Amino acid sequence: MRRLHFGLLAAGIPVFVLSLALVGCGGTPTTADNSGGDGKSADSKSTDSKKPAGEWKALEPGKGTISGKVTLKGKMPDIKKMNDDLMAAINKNQNKDFCLKGTESDLQEQAFRIDSNGNVENVFVWLQPADKTSYFKIDNAEKMAKPVEIDQPHCAFIPHAAVLFPSYRDPANPKNMKPTNQKESVKNNATEAHNTKYSNDSKTIPGENKQLAPGEVMPLVGIIPSYTEPVTLKCDIHGWMTGYLWAFDHPYAAVTAKDGTFKIENVPTGVKMKIVAWHEGVAFITKGEDYEAKDGDNTKNFELEVK
Repeated sequence: MRRLHFGLLAAGIPVFVLSLALVGCGGTPTTADNSGGDGKSADSKSTDSKKPAGEWKALEPGKGTISGKVTLKGKMPDIKKMNDDLMAAINKNQNKDFCLKGTESDLQEQAFRIDSNGNVENVFVWLQPADKTSYFKIDNAEKMAKPVEIDQPHCAFIPHAAVLFPSYRDPANPKNMKPTNQKESVKNNATEAHNTKYSNDSKTIPGENKQLAPGEVMPLVGIIPSYTEPVTLKCDIHGWMTGYLWAFDHPYAAVTAKDGTFKIENVPTGVKMKIVAWHEGVAFITKGEDYEAKDGDNTKNFELEVK
């Protein structure tokens, strides 16, 4: 299973986590949190969103690429104990024989995917405007918003962490949001039932809680972009199962691969922005460093410390 700390808590498994959240998308969002990391939403009732369109600064798509890696700093968490606790939880479950048929990755603890070289998987990295009246001007948004499907072939959400792009700011009137019409869903492609639910901590996304029969698909609806919290996926039948989605009002976001690397392409250059990194085991690695990309290749690395 992939990095699932809420589910582990439900199963009685200790996990070293401070905070988490997730974002998804679907539906027709009308607002987005353009907070710059301070947790204050720039929704339709806020002062910022009422400013005339002429006062908004457009950050144009650019020719920059940001690549980097997230590595562990300091002591490795006790992953062996986490894996042992996970296996104990699976072996107590009524579907244990089915769950144990999952891949090797499915049967590893989810909160900390760190290889022997200290490379950290499943870290969200994204850009956001440096202030509340700047926005990313997105061209061809609907073509850029590729479908996202979360699968459940056994007893894990795959992928465990994913970026969503449900809506973007309307260049003609940036206080308003336009849907990308991205198709986002969770599918039960297992032979057993899964109880699947999604929501965020603040409950601004009520989500849904549904029993999915084998082969059934649940669209993700009512999810709006946020810079402050993700959307969490859970399965009550298999209590260790959780996953994370983070929705943005732009495509400048990525999730680190198994080797800890990420790449964000076509980013604005020569303008002030913020770069943010978040991991479910420690929450924000950084809430927003000042960042300015140049044309061509840019490198930005992060270190994750487990306290």
